[in-house]
Amino acid sequence: MASVLTLPKVDRHTDAGPEQRPGTSGHVRLFAFLLGCTALALMLLGYHPAAEDGGIYAAATALQLHPQLFPAERAFAVAQSSRSLFVPLLAAWARLLHLPLLWVLLVTFVVAVAATVAAAYALSRQIFVDARAQRGGVLLFAVALGLPIAGTSLYLADPYLTARSLSTPLLLLALALLLQRRPWRCAVCVAAAAAVHPIMALCALPLFAAVWAARSRRPALAVSGCLAATALCMAVLRVAGPTELPAARIASLTRLYWFPGAWAWFEWLGALAPPLLLLLVRQRYRLRLSAEGRGLLLASAATALVVVAASCWLIHTDSRSLLLARLQPLRMLHLLYCILLPVLGGVLVLEERSRRPALLWVAVVLAGSGLLLMQRGLYAHSPHMELPGRAPRNGYVRAFGWIREHTPPDALFALDADYTRAPGEDAQVFRALALRSALPDAAKDGGVASVVPELAGGWLRGSEAQRGLATLPDAERVHRLRPLGAGWIVLPAASQTAFECPYSNSAVEVCRLP
Repeated sequence: MASVLTLPKVDRHTDAGPEQRPGTSGHVRLFAFLLGCTALALMLLGYHPAAEDGGIYAAATALQLHPQLFPAERAFAVAQSSRSLFVPLLAAWARLLHLPLLWVLLVTFVVAVAATVAAAYALSRQIFVDARAQRGGVLLFAVALGLPIAGTSLYLADPYLTARSLSTPLLLLALALLLQRRPWRCAVCVAAAAAVHPIMALCALPLFAAVWAARSRRPALAVSGCLAATALCMAVLRVAGPTELPAARIASLTRLYWFPGAWAWFEWLGALAPPLLLLLVRQRYRLRLSAEGRGLLLASAATALVVVAASCWLIHTDSRSLLLARLQPLRMLHLLYCILLPVLGGVLVLEERSRRPALLWVAVVLAGSGLLLMQRGLYAHSPHMELPGRAPRNGYVRAFGWIREHTPPDALFALDADYTRAPGEDAQVFRALALRSALPDAAKDGGVASVVPELAGGWLRGSEAQRGLATLPDAERVHRLRPLGAGWIVLPAASQTAFECPYSNSAVEVCRLP
């Protein structure tokens, strides 16, 4: 791996900058380098196909492939597929490959990570003149894919497959094409990104508009106009949005990361430091950046500062309408980080050449080690790579697998409202693994209800009925759950119950409701 990731030396007399054309041997070395970066990214990021949002998309795809699934509370399983083309495309891909869904998810995830690394290289080529700086930027980007993005509850990349796994490389490629002055190809990539993840594409539009405006004859005026229009559109959405219904407001307020006023100081640091760093790099390394790179850094920093300022001004928990909050304009910071990491990696290479040897490698080791430890902390009770066919180690995953094999397809399950946060659960999503209907939970289904307000009433009713199930007496459990149609309940192993429980392990027990 070390030989694959060695940054090749480049003769500065033959380095043609962003438009250089490597020969055949150069293409082979580049391919090996990008392949090594992809492998390194996968090893550090890990893979958990049914965790967090990955489980939501996996369940929705399973429903597309097997329409008889989830006869009860189906709306929470189909909500994601109705908002983009990602799930239908993934289901079509599964039919084409004739592979089990778990293998399709894995193959698509690996392809998505490889595409993201390649798109980051395409962007890095447009920023730096120096070829080693280009590759250094990609290396740091690949190592840091698990980096959290300020207070947005996003990561640079997730250790599971979601619509963002595809929208990210498409938007990075679109940005590279825009810098190459290929607007129509850029528009195609943005449209494709919007088809699989509309919100991420929408949040990226102000940056694309600012980059394009920076090429005009009066760039300062044009960029200022674009950013003023962005702030105005945000203000209109805030004023013109519909009044929130009570249940929808409750669901929305469970997503405190929508509201900058609820952020901690370190989340604010994560929002404000990147644009300031980009401005500093643009000033200090002006002659080592391409003209396109200088324009990109300025437009990115200015757009981020305006969007953050407008979000602070307009998005509040007590607003009459939460439409603007629901669109999450601060997701623009995700694309900003996708620009920042290659820039920092390239700068470390430039510093290494001048007076600080091995600086990039120190950063790579520290970032990779820290983010690997973070991933292991997040999924401490699951294998780092949850590959198809591998025996599950997580007690909840084993129980969900038993449910899939030994309970009727029309069974409706109840779990504690916060089961994904239970010790040892590792945010594994029940529907994705058990392929059975479940009453809506507080965490993941709360996220669905927050962006699909018409589901908020059913979500509130179901999640409140399951609140504290782990510690309630059996009579109260029956009183709450039977009116909702539940016939089964999943409880932590330490819970006290007299119900018949045909399955149990050290973490969880599966019981029938009388």
